[in-house]
Amino acid sequence: MTPIMRWQTSLQKPQFSDGKRLEYLDVARGIAMICIVLGHLGLKSVNRVVYTFHLPIFYFITGYFISTKTSYLDFMKKKVRTLLVPYLITCVLLILEAVLISFVTGGDVLQSAKDMLLAAVYGAGNPVRKPFSVKPIGAIWFLWATFWASMMLRYLVTCRRWIRIIVVAVVFVSSFYSANVIWLPFSLQAGGCALLFLYLGYLLRKMGSFIKSLDKEVKIIAFLAAVFIWCYAIRHFAGFYLVHCRIPNGVIDVLGSIGGCLVLIELSKQIVRYTSHISGILVFAGKYSLLFLCIHLVELSGFPWGYLVRYILAVVQLPSEKIYYMMVVMILKVTFIFCTAYLATKSKMVLKLFGFVPLRESVSQCGQSNTGLLK
Repeated sequence: MTPIMRWQTSLQKPQFSDGKRLEYLDVARGIAMICIVLGHLGLKSVNRVVYTFHLPIFYFITGYFISTKTSYLDFMKKKVRTLLVPYLITCVLLILEAVLISFVTGGDVLQSAKDMLLAAVYGAGNPVRKPFSVKPIGAIWFLWATFWASMMLRYLVTCRRWIRIIVVAVVFVSSFYSANVIWLPFSLQAGGCALLFLYLGYLLRKMGSFIKSLDKEVKIIAFLAAVFIWCYAIRHFAGFYLVHCRIPNGVIDVLGSIGGCLVLIELSKQIVRYTSHISGILVFAGKYSLLFLCIHLVELSGFPWGYLVRYILAVVQLPSEKIYYMMVVMILKVTFIFCTAYLATKSKMVLKLFGFVPLRESVSQCGQSNTGLLK
């Protein structure tokens, strides 16, 4: 077997000792992870599509796997290990990267270290102006938001239904409005908005048997409705940014995001069913999406892609138009992230530090019915 064949086999058949993965959810996360990279290119026509679902789908899936099998304390320990420890590791890399860049470019090394350290401590995804100025830490704000939302939902699933509904609504609304006044540290408000999507993922899992029992015609109509709602939200996109709780179209943005997530889940099911090679690559990206995110942030913060892309365009004699420039950038970024992630997964230490060993309830088969809109 050639090295390439062995590589494809390792991507297509992730094995775990505690159960079978839901591969279509890994595919959904893999697609979303690539869309996160794509969204950071700054193309408005692309962002109006990918921003409607690329973060909410991660929240959906996290909520889908929320379980009460372990105690609240054990659940918190696991989330600290799988979310906050990787956050800390990535912050250290970002600080070292900032210091190195300042040293090479003749900048203020100490100030760069201080700025990144403060950004790491505050944990905001965007620049903070109130009550004082703080630089953003970047895309890993998502880890703090997921942590807070997961902890809240884990507690709420033990409460009565009406309490759960009221608390999710109150936390979502208060997070949305308070973000316009002051941005709290550790992306608390982003976590409050994320709670809604985790809750919806939790409900989706509970409705599994009901959805499976529906007639196929009903599922088709529901799927088409999801497509319509999603397309409507894309058409009227005005900046749906969960990084700072910006939801300008309110209910339309939320419903459009739900529709986009459901469409992506169903698309992922079909990819798993009909395209083994493509699904194998996407399963790998989804399985290690956390690692992909951290690698992406490091390359996004300091890699000189512009110089490299201009050199490549000159060598292959392509015009330096924006479309060619962005295509080459995307290819380079995705290739770099995939290759780096693949090499990193060969290290047991990296897998342990990022919480991939052992993988338990968050990736195991739940024993629930198929929740797709189209069987």
